[in-house]
Amino acid sequence: MPPSKVCLSMFLPKYDIPNLGDYRQMNIYQYIIIVKFNFLEADMFPKLTQNLILEWFGVLTAILYSMLIAFNIGAEFLGFLLLLISAISIAIWAYRNKFRGILLLQVFYASAGLIGMFRWF
Repeated sequence: MPPSKVCLSMFLPKYDIPNLGDYRQMNIYQYIIIVKFNFLEADMFPKLTQNLILEWFGVLTAILYSMLIAFNIGAEFLGFLLLLISAISIAIWAYRNKFRGILLLQVFYASAGLIGMFRWF
């Protein structure tokens, strides 16, 4: 099986790929259209969007939290609140994607956020 047929079969599991004789006649734009069509057809887009939002919201709040704590400008409570929010967001993302190690790590980050909020209040 040629490499291009193997690559397409990963993206197009439920569709038949054209005969081996004419796959070389297809240009790259036809491949992209087929893959893009299958991506939207497979109803993966809503879940992917939710996962991306959870992941990047968690990352951005963690960055903001770390900068607030590092600058030592008196916003420690807000920083630890952002740590808690970030940990919850990334924990949901990790649970949905079955990343158990990251999920466990987020439990400890959330507890650190709660302890920090309690101590700075």
